[in-house]
Amino acid sequence: MLHSYRVTKYDPKCRDDRGRYTKDDWTSMTDICKVFNGVQLTKKEYLKIENLYIEAITSFMQYLKIPCLELKMLSKWQDKIDIKNYPEINPGELLRFYSHVREGMIIPLSEVVNIAKLALRDELGCKLISQSGLQVHFGYDFYMYIISSYKCEDVVDNIKASGLFVESLESPYMDDDI
Repeated sequence: MLHSYRVTKYDPKCRDDRGRYTKDDWTSMTDICKVFNGVQLTKKEYLKIENLYIEAITSFMQYLKIPCLELKMLSKWQDKIDIKNYPEINPGELLRFYSHVREGMIIPLSEVVNIAKLALRDELGCKLISQSGLQVHFGYDFYMYIISSYKCEDVVDNIKASGLFVESLESPYMDDDI
């Protein structure tokens, strides 16, 4: 049995009866400096939330003792990242990493951070898959799905305590071929 979790920064209480999020909120790194509900999104706040998503992934990997994930369904939106748009957020290391990312790569825990940043920043689309029963699917607008063969209640509780929201919900990106 698979356990599928939608991990987001969006409070489920702000959804309508069809599940649509109704509150005005940022959805992308490109929203930095824009105002939502009277509050300007800063780089610091953006990075804080991005890091919570990354910690969610690494927490599952560490809990399940999974040292690496395979990169599947890779879609790069461009040949290289435009560094001048976000010089302090996309450091050179991330640019080099992006240029070497390929379908089927085995991504160790230490580099999962880079893949997650690139996916959350809308630079690429992908799934991260483990033969040990863990999958991470990145959706649009800061929607992320974590699928596990094991019910990881402690990890889920820690993610919720961090300020993110975790809902038991099947990933719309689930594919039987993987």
